[in-house]
Amino acid sequence: RYGQVLRRAYEQLDAFVGTLRREAGPSATTVLLSDHGMGAFRPSTPADAAGRDGVPPRSGAHSGKRDAFVAAAGPGIAASTPRDDAAPASPLPRIGSVLDVAPTLLALRDLPRGADMPGRPLALLLDPAFAAAHPQGVVPTHTPAGWEASRRFVELRDDDGPARLDQLRGLGYLH
Repeated sequence: RYGQVLRRAYEQLDAFVGTLRREAGPSATTVLLSDHGMGAFRPSTPADAAGRDGVPPRSGAHSGKRDAFVAAAGPGIAASTPRDDAAPASPLPRIGSVLDVAPTLLALRDLPRGADMPGRPLALLLDPAFAAAHPQGVVPTHTPAGWEASRRFVELRDDDGPARLDQLRGLGYLH
């Protein structure tokens, strides 16, 4: 009954991306990415759709062990070689880290990266001719001075600590 649901979801997303690319035109660069991978929260445990004590169930979790996804096309992006669908699947190469996303997007816009950014442009994603013609400069930072004053920070009470730690563990940021 549901055997084709995932395949149809992929087909719908593929059609959406195709429409996006056509509408944006050939001069647009399109980058699709996830910040990091997702996986089943507890694959061996049946899902409880009702949750507990009014708290919705968690159906997925973040994990530092899962790879993210990135796909890109357009000016500035390296050409890829079409895959033979009949060929055995091979692991995709690791091309960088989530920390490399912002410097890469800045490079594609011909903007400098911040010296305080830990990442670097994804060299395997960028067209070598584009990278050579647009060497990326460096500025000290893109963070405006005094930005903290424009943000509302919440003070945590001592009794909030365990709940915040559980929340961060649930999101996969702590193990």
